[in-house]
Amino acid sequence: MDPPDLSSITVLVDLELKRLEDSRREQGWTPWILLAALAALSWQLVEYVAASPHWQGVGLYWSILIVVGLTVESMIDLLNSNEGPRRPGLRYFRLNLFAAGRSARLFAALKIGGAAVLLCWLTPLSGLIKGAWLVLFGYYVYVLFAHVAGSWTDFPHPVGTMPQGKKYSWLIPVLVWILHLSLVVTAMVGLWPRLVASYNVADAQVALLGFAVAHLSSLLLGFRANEPLRQELIHLRRVIGLGELAAEQAQQKLFELLYGSELLVLLRPRFEMVEQNLEGCASLHGKAEAALRVLAHGDGPRSEAMAGIKEAEERFDAAECEWVALHVRVVVCRLIGGVPEDVSTWHAALKSRIAAEEDKLKAFRAAIKNLPRGDDEDD
Repeated sequence: MDPPDLSSITVLVDLELKRLEDSRREQGWTPWILLAALAALSWQLVEYVAASPHWQGVGLYWSILIVVGLTVESMIDLLNSNEGPRRPGLRYFRLNLFAAGRSARLFAALKIGGAAVLLCWLTPLSGLIKGAWLVLFGYYVYVLFAHVAGSWTDFPHPVGTMPQGKKYSWLIPVLVWILHLSLVVTAMVGLWPRLVASYNVADAQVALLGFAVAHLSSLLLGFRANEPLRQELIHLRRVIGLGELAAEQAQQKLFELLYGSELLVLLRPRFEMVEQNLEGCASLHGKAEAALRVLAHGDGPRSEAMAGIKEAEERFDAAECEWVALHVRVVVCRLIGGVPEDVSTWHAALKSRIAAEEDKLKAFRAAIKNLPRGDDEDD
């Protein structure tokens, strides 16, 4: 295989930038068109609202439109989904690469949550079905809020194929989809007689306009969702042009932007930080052990051993804080995607070292308590 050259990598970066620009306009939308459509619909909506519609009817129609719209959109996405060429194995992106989609996800969470609450409040469905609605839509809202919260952090986000060990990883999404579809069908069958008997054109018009405004608002908020990736590609194009990157480095950077990174690459700085603090803590143990041996023979002040233990405890606390942050990320990755063997091995080794260092500190504290106290020594 021939080594990469900067000219071919530059062409690839330009192609990806063009692809992002084309994907923004593939359906004909631009921010200005969306703003104009929102303004026109909002003006119409104000006129209809001035007619004092029945707000319970409007809320019921609007919540049904949101639920049915979400179902139809999900079905279309499912039917049209086509996995493109993908690198084998599980890879991860940093969640902060999705930072531009925060407002769209927050708006979607509020829209879905509002529709679920209105549907449960305004419908005569049984308590079991209402509870299932709240659980299902609560799960949707939780996922959206978790994604938004994670976008402020460096939490990895999985893409690609699942590990072979997880044979039934597809089961949860399928069960959620079956529950969603069955609840929608049950709700529509139960509500249909009431909708026919109490149908009001003015209320339906307000609900339709509200639904259209909400949908266009979602499109507008999500229009720049790929902006962080675009900015990363522009920066890569610039540093290549300025000669600040070698061809191999530029190729690796482009590959990670497009296909994601191995989990170990993303978590390596945290692993190394924990190891650095643990090594510092272990080096201080020797100092503390020497002080304890001197004290055991009745020589030297007690404060020397206490100072060594205190310094070791401070380094251990720093290591433990870094370990907790690392452990949370590994656990989340294991739940939502999978953890490769190299990360699991390193994680298990650090877990054992943390436990061993904690046991050493406990032993030092117990040894100091058992030392004879001098009359002129402080605690």
